[in-house]
Amino acid sequence: MQRREILNNLSIPLQKNFVFNMKIRFLYLSLFFIFQILFFIPQISHAQESRKLTGKKWKFDLLEIVKEMDFSMTVLDSMTSLAPENEKVTLQNLRSGVESMLRFIPTIGSTTFEFKRNGDLLVLWEGKQMSKGKWRMEGKMLAMQLGDEAEDIITINQLTHNRLVATTGNDSSLRLVSLE
Repeated sequence: MQRREILNNLSIPLQKNFVFNMKIRFLYLSLFFIFQILFFIPQISHAQESRKLTGKKWKFDLLEIVKEMDFSMTVLDSMTSLAPENEKVTLQNLRSGVESMLRFIPTIGSTTFEFKRNGDLLVLWEGKQMSKGKWRMEGKMLAMQLGDEAEDIITINQLTHNRLVATTGNDSSLRLVSLE
């Protein structure tokens, strides 16, 4: 009889330890799976974002470029009309510069970009390869390096399957549209 009581008394702490160990194990596994989900979901999302760039050709959004140039010329005209005489020549020269840039729109329009899945970047002009480099995307940052040039990093403001709107390092706007 005593032997049975001793065994029962020993099994109670063992049962409590077993339950405690199971709770710890469950907590550990739960935390492990939560960590995995938190780590891998951004990776999957990042891959989906970069897939929006690949497999198609992109070109400058000429309509937006022309709108921005027209707006710049309107602002320069307003500033010129209000400016003192000694500043008018400078403002008129700036406006002439914007007008001369408008002549390059057809050239800009024939430039395309191809972001390959393997990280290659091709820049074509009138269908012929003009430059080759590498690209990578990390979150909202798109890094591009052409040839021996320094790497350009732009901030993506909007990326859909047919539109890329970004800000360059010098706060210029970059707008590309998909040809597909």
